[in-house]
Amino acid sequence: MVFAAHTGLELAAYPREIWRDLPVNRTLRTQMWLVSRTDIPHAEDHIAAWLNEWWFRLDRWIGEREEEE
Repeated sequence: MVFAAHTGLELAAYPREIWRDLPVNRTLRTQMWLVSRTDIPHAEDHIAAWLNEWWFRLDRWIGEREEEE
């Protein structure tokens, strides 16, 4: 599984929106994390907690980049 985070594209959710608001004169930062299949929990009662931990990690990464600006 790959998790990806970025800053600098604002709320662009679709490629067409990126073209309308190109990140010219802005810094685009991206980070990807590759998670091995063996690290993904198989028990349904653990998956939600695992995903929430990843969301917090991505949010923290984004927040740290925003503080740098």
